[in-house]
Formats: sequence, structure tokens, C-alpha cells
Amino acid sequence: MTIAIQDSKGQTIRTLSGSQAAGLHRTYWDLRDAPSKRVVFRTSPLYAPDIRVGPDGVRESEGGFGAGGGGMTILQAPGTYSVKLSVGGRDYTQPLTVRKDPHSAGTEADIAEQQRMLLDVRRDLDTTVDSINGTEMIRNQIAHVMTMMEENSELKRAARELDQKLAAAEGTLVELRATGRGQDGVRWGSRLVQKFSYLGNGLAGGDFKPTNQQLAVHKDLQDRLKKSQSQIGDVMSRDVGAFNDMLRRASLPALATAPPPRRPSNQ
Repeated sequence: MTIAIQDSKGQTIRTLSGSQAAGLHRTYWDLRDAPSKRVVFRTSPLYAPDIRVGPDGVRESEGGFGAGGGGMTILQAPGTYSVKLSVGGRDYTQPLTVRKDPHSAGTEADIAEQQRMLLDVRRDLDTTVDSINGTEMIRNQIAHVMTMMEENSELKRAARELDQKLAAAEGTLVELRATGRGQDGVRWGSRLVQKFSYLGNGLAGGDFKPTNQQLAVHKDLQDRLKKSQSQIGDVMSRDVGAFNDMLRRASLPALATAPPPRRPSNQ
């Protein structure tokens, strides 16, 4: 049994799971949409090789700052929605009205402007997460293929150099030294993935339209993201390609590269 929350355009913004048992049940919707994409680390933190990648190819994380980032949800604006219950091959739909808090000084027009910017911030956050996850996939493959190389070979030295270049570019997007333990947030500053999330959280802190300062910060973060994407793209197109040629000559499997991520929302 599933419960789908749909907006006025019929788009599903959240899907909830219900109990499969017979009887009367209650399900809560917190008025938020589904979480955005999350960072998935596939390499050990820098300088912390004891935190290993699991058999599923994903790093074990204890949460918190070291968990990576992403997972942004947006509180939905006042308006008309639908609740669709799907069970036993049949659908049952009822309308739902979300009303503005009567004690809020913000107007519905303010909230609409806020929603538009929040969607832009989330798109940029997703783009940042895509870049991180794509780079993590490549670095994970490098770590794997290095186990097939002789210790002091030219090929292994090239693999280490490529991983360092990728880590340097990826490190502008997410803190690669964070372990998820202790006081990572005190030791290391926030990177772009955390900054987009922080901007979104501040923007959603009331029922008001974005401030000039928030708009300026968003533009600055978008410019930084574009620069980081360009840096990653250069390494992917130039250095990864050259390294794959070396792997083929050594009869080793080449690195599989993902398609380039989307541009920031202002591009």
C-alpha cells in the first residue's frame, strides 16, 4: 500500500508507505517533498585509511558532518493537493488543502518567490552531489585497479597522481578529510555541498521572499560550482583519458566514466 501526495499539476511530490495489515491506520505527512540526492562516498577519507569502503562499494559513515551532504527537503507552499491511496490494484483519491499560517507576516506571493529560489538551490545541490558521486565512482575504480599493479611501477605512480588530481577538484565540493567522527565540523570548513544546504535552510526559515543577500550568496555559490565543474571536467577529459590509454596498453580494464553533470541553474 502506498500513499502519493500530488500537487495541483498532478505531479507526485512525496510517496509514503502504509501498513499492509488489515484495519484502521494513520499516516503522517510532514508537508515536505521527497529528499534530494545524497552524497555517496566510495573512497576512504583522506588521511584516514582505517575507515574502509564496505563490500557494497560504499564507505561506512557514522553520519553527521562526515555523511557527505544532500537530502534537502522543501516545505510545500499553501495550495491545493491530492492524496492518492493505492492498494489492492485500486486507487482512491481525495483533495487536500494546505493553508498558510494565519500568524505569519509573510504573504503567499512571498512564499511563491521563496519556493522558486528553493527549487533553484536544490537543483544546484543535486548538480553538486552528481559531480561528487561521479568523481567518487572514478576514484573507487582507481583504487581497485591499483591492486592489480606492481608497487613501484610507472602505471601505479600515474594512478596515484590521477587520484590526487581528482581529489583536489572534488575537495572544492565536499570535505574529503571528514570521517563522520568527533568534531569534523570544527576541524574542517564547509564546502559547496554544505553551503548550498545551509543557504536553503536559511531561506526556508520563514514565510518571506529571498533577501538581496541570499540572492547574492546564491550567485556566488553558482559561480564557484561552475568553476569546480570545469576543473573536474578538465581532469576527466584529459587525464582520465590518458590514464585509460595506459591501462589498455597494460591489458587492464579501463575506467568507466559517467556522463557530465548538469550545469548550475543559472547557466
